Amino acid sequence: MFLINCKEIRAAYALKYQMIREKEIKLIASIAKDSTIQLAATFRFMEDKIMKTPETIEDLTNTKNFIMDQGVEIEKKKKEIDEIMQTYAILDEFNHDMSYTDQ
Repeated sequence: MFLINCKEIRAAYALKYQMIREKEIKLIASIAKDSTIQLAATFRFMEDKIMKTPETIEDLTNTKNFIMDQGVEIEKKKKEIDEIMQTYAILDEFNHDMSYTDQ
């Protein structure tokens, strides 16, 4: 008769699982952060374009048209925001702490 001790193998697999889990959570956090930065840049561009002082009537008309078109653009961005919020919800499930700047 012989005895097989799986304790060490189980411990090694548990350690590998933990490392993979941590890397996956960091990857999800990185994706969420990058998406948030990209979305914020888009809104910042919109704000800069709207806040720019027009120099001519043509510039004023272009700004007015830009503002009128932004309703549709913001609706498109709403879908992006919802996807990003789902990513953050996944991070919440894993109790991942993110700094204020990461969010």
